[in-house]
Amino acid sequence: MDAKQVFESFTPSPIAKSKIGNMALEHSIQSQHMLLCGEMHGVIENADVLYSLFHHFSFSTFALERTKKEAGAFIDSLKPNVKVDFSLIDKSVFIASVMSPQLAKTIHTMFVEGRLKDVVFVDSDEEDREQEMAKNIISLDKNQKTLGVLDNWHTATDEDGHKSALEYVRNEIPNVPCLDYKYCSGQYYNIANGLGNFDDVRNVHPEYKIEQRSDRDFELYIPEATPITT
Repeated sequence: MDAKQVFESFTPSPIAKSKIGNMALEHSIQSQHMLLCGEMHGVIENADVLYSLFHHFSFSTFALERTKKEAGAFIDSLKPNVKVDFSLIDKSVFIASVMSPQLAKTIHTMFVEGRLKDVVFVDSDEEDREQEMAKNIISLDKNQKTLGVLDNWHTATDEDGHKSALEYVRNEIPNVPCLDYKYCSGQYYNIANGLGNFDDVRNVHPEYKIEQRSDRDFELYIPEATPITT
C-alpha cells in the first residue's frame, strides 16, 4: 500500500493505562509540563504509544522532529475539516523520521477528537543540529503540556563524542523527563538501516510496561515491533 492507503486503513490502538501508567512519570510530567521520548523510527507501534501517552497524561501539544518547512503545510492538512494532502510532503520523510503514515493518521485522529491542540516543529537543518533542536525545545511554551518524540540518537546520554539534544535541554531544564522506548521483539524499517530486527527478549518483557531508571529517566517496554509500510 502507498502512504495514502496506509493512512486511510490505519487506526491507532490505545494501550491500557494499567500497562503504561506510572505515578513517578506522571508527577515528573506535571512538574515540568514536558516529556521527551526516544524512539526507533519505522515502527507502527510508535503511533499507538503516542496516542496512548496523549490520552493518559493529558498532553495538548506535540513537538515533532521535523522542520516547519518540511512538514508544516502537511500537518495543517491533518486538521479537522481540511482535505489531507500527501502532495504537501516529501514521501521520503515517512521512512526517515517520526512522521510515518501511521503517525500522520494518529495526529489527524487526535486533532479530530480534540486531544491535540497544536503541533510544533523542533528540528533544525543547521550544522549543529542537536544544539539547535534543544534551543527549539527549550523555547516552547511552558504553559502547554508538551510531548516530544525524537529519534533515540537525539535522546542518548553518555555517548562518547556525541552530546544529544536531550543533554543540551537538560543544561537549561535539568529535570525534564525522558521516556526511552525499548522494543522487545519484532522489526523496524527506516531509511538509515532498511529492515532491521530487535533482539527477542519478550520472555522478559511480555507486556507494555514503564519502569523508572532515575528521577528523570524512564523506559517503556514495547512487547513487539511491527515495521512500517509506506
